[in-house]
Amino acid sequence: MEFSFEKLNVWQESAIFAADLLQETEKISNQIRPEIISNLKRATLEIPSFLAIGKSYYQGQDFLEWLNRAKESTFEVASLLKMSENLEIFKVSDSNNLLESANKIIAQITALSKSIENRIKNETS
Repeated sequence: MEFSFEKLNVWQESAIFAADLLQETEKISNQIRPEIISNLKRATLEIPSFLAIGKSYYQGQDFLEWLNRAKESTFEVASLLKMSENLEIFKVSDSNNLLESANKIIAQITALSKSIENRIKNETS
């Protein structure tokens, strides 16, 4: 059975991103900054989850709110990755690949949000 959210390219990308990031965190000792790793995992898993929840609302204002939550979580992940670089938890090369993926997801969410906002404007005009 396929769910409607699985058809969203941004959901597919975010699910791959979450899996990649979780694999990277498994390489790190639980003794190293567990609060950062815990928040990183939580925020990473929120991205595809929020997109899936939002898709259940189809195309309306509620969907936009969940897209914004997914975007906020993606920015949180990016911020945590940058802090992790500074604390030398991740190698810069590893975090750069993840940050590139995060930027791509943010761009996709932004484009989808604009598309839905335009559709809402056209329906109310």
